Parts: sequence; C-alpha cells; structure tokens
Amino acid sequence: MAFLKGHPTSDHIVELLVKAARLVEEVYHKPGTIRLRISFLDLPQLMSLIPRLDVAEEAKGVPGILGYQIHVLSTSATISYDPEVIPFDFWEAFCRVRGEPQAENVFKTRLKQLIHSNETAAAARKEK
Repeated sequence: MAFLKGHPTSDHIVELLVKAARLVEEVYHKPGTIRLRISFLDLPQLMSLIPRLDVAEEAKGVPGILGYQIHVLSTSATISYDPEVIPFDFWEAFCRVRGEPQAENVFKTRLKQLIHSNETAAAARKEK
C-alpha cells in the first residue's frame, strides 16, 4: 500500500493522511460514498501535500477505494469505497480529526490497523 512516490513507511502514510484530515470536512456520507470539502483558506496547505502524491496511480492501488471524482469549483472530492474493506466508521474517525484534535490518536490507530490488515491480506493472497 504505497500512497507516496518512493514507497514510504506506514508511518509516513499515517502522518500524511492525518495532515489531510486536519484540512477537510465531511459534506455527505453513506456506506460506500463520502464527499469531502476543503475551504479555500486551507487549499494552499492541501496543495503542499499533493506534490508528494501521485493521486491517480495511488488511488488505484488502495484496497477498498473504488473510484473518486475531484470537483474543482466546489473544492471537494467524492470517494467511492468498498465498506467491506474500509469500514464506514473509519471515515467518520477521519472526519473527526479536523474538529476534535484529541480524535487524531483514534484515527491514527484505526489507520494503522487498516494498513496492517490490508498488508496481511495481500501477503496471504500471494502465498496461495
């Protein structure tokens, strides 16, 4: 599961997504679809993270991400995901980071668990 060019460690992935979580807010969420928005004021901070991302390629390789659409005019993105792989409450924990700084540790733990379970499942598939 490599989100960044250069195949970073899981800790780098966690830190990057925590930084992103601090900048976005949930607009809409139902199992399988979430729409996130960023304010114009926070856009420069998000853009500083993006050069380290190859979004199109990396999204294809993330287990559970089925697709995404970026809505430039509304500074939002809609992500389609498999709720069997990425649980609904994972996204809820992601969105709480912005408004509740103490929620950051809960999200980090959930993200590390998700990464570990996906890596374990991938390794098991390779062994078969």
